[in-house]
Amino acid sequence: MDGSGYIASGDVSQAPRDSTAYGILFKVGPNGDSLWYKKYYALGPDQSSWSVEMHPITPTPFNTYVVPGFVGDRKSQTTKPWLLHFDTDGCIV
Repeated sequence: MDGSGYIASGDVSQAPRDSTAYGILFKVGPNGDSLWYKKYYALGPDQSSWSVEMHPITPTPFNTYVVPGFVGDRKSQTTKPWLLHFDTDGCIV
């Protein structure tokens, strides 16, 4: 909760084999109304074998947020971690 609503993260990693997995960030107001919703896709070849995972959001002392995550490739058995730093409106910092 940031005073104007609730921010949450999630992922759609169990997409059908012919679909692309993605991470999501969204914010709802205190009454449950949707304020914004954003999808984050990893870019690269053969995205159908990828999975995406976003972990819980952590607030920073600067009124921004950080969410860690990774993209995993099931074919090559590799992962690529990342950090997403964003503000209260979901804009990347």
